[in-house]
Amino acid sequence: MKNFTNFSLEGKVALVTGASYGIGFALATAFAEAGAKIVFNDIKQELVDKGLVDLDEHPKKYVPEMAKFDERVTVRQMLQHTSGLPDYAQTPGFYDKYAKSGIIDHRKLTEIITGYPMFFEPGKEARYCTSNFTYVALIIENVSKMPYAEYMRQEVFLPLGMTTAYIDYDGKFIPNRAQGYEMRDGKIVRVNKEHFIMLGGGDIVATVDDVYKLNEAIKHKKLISEKSWQEIFTRSSVSYHTMGLGCNMTVWHGKNRITHNGGHVGFRTLHVQLVDDDFDIILLSNSGWGNARDILSEYIHECFYSDSAVLSQVVEMDKGYV
Repeated sequence: MKNFTNFSLEGKVALVTGASYGIGFALATAFAEAGAKIVFNDIKQELVDKGLVDLDEHPKKYVPEMAKFDERVTVRQMLQHTSGLPDYAQTPGFYDKYAKSGIIDHRKLTEIITGYPMFFEPGKEARYCTSNFTYVALIIENVSKMPYAEYMRQEVFLPLGMTTAYIDYDGKFIPNRAQGYEMRDGKIVRVNKEHFIMLGGGDIVATVDDVYKLNEAIKHKKLISEKSWQEIFTRSSVSYHTMGLGCNMTVWHGKNRITHNGGHVGFRTLHVQLVDDDFDIILLSNSGWGNARDILSEYIHECFYSDSAVLSQVVEMDKGYV
């Protein structure tokens, strides 16, 4: 629905009823593309009330299927990857048993995985675990009383004008969608995306332009309160760990950097903000092997900053893929 070539709604506010689906959603999308700020009248008001989710509570308060997780686990630890919780892909035996089982209900899978061993004592160590984001997505669904994909569309994508972005955990067909590739036995081969572990982590499909809109929202602290942003950018209590609530804060070439990478079969991504320089790097790749994204980011830095120490600080990411 792109019929606004010579039509602009910049600076206007559009109140759209029934914007979560159907004609209402199509209208909201079109108005957003034309530059309008979208206001919904069917979003649950309680989603913006303070105290709806307490980050220091055990997740079972929001998702009963998580009741058997260690009593010391908190939602905050899940976002910081210090929870020690078992992971769909990394827990020995779980992936091999359930990836092809036909079980697609993440609540059922979460209830099953509570019976598997923890990686470590909650809050004492750090280990990146994509399933932490799956568990948080389930909390969002129960608290908001809407599917995670719908919540993200209403509360994040449309308000930011991210009109191509959506949550993909079922392999929806999209014209011109990028195909993932891997290197196997010296040959480049097409690979299919694995959806089993993707809910809440690695499941957003979007163009570079929309990723940049999210980048600007982070930079200018949109959507949520200043206090919440400060919590996001506060590192965990684990001394060697650089992650706050879902993103890393490090020093790179002497500059403060906010970053998060992504890696899955057939794809690699990197998102960097140099917060003091107003300098950003967004790399989206449909080659799932090697460490090219970090090498490229070093060369980009060299081009803009004339840093002769190029490649000296390349950090291996996604250990096991490289």
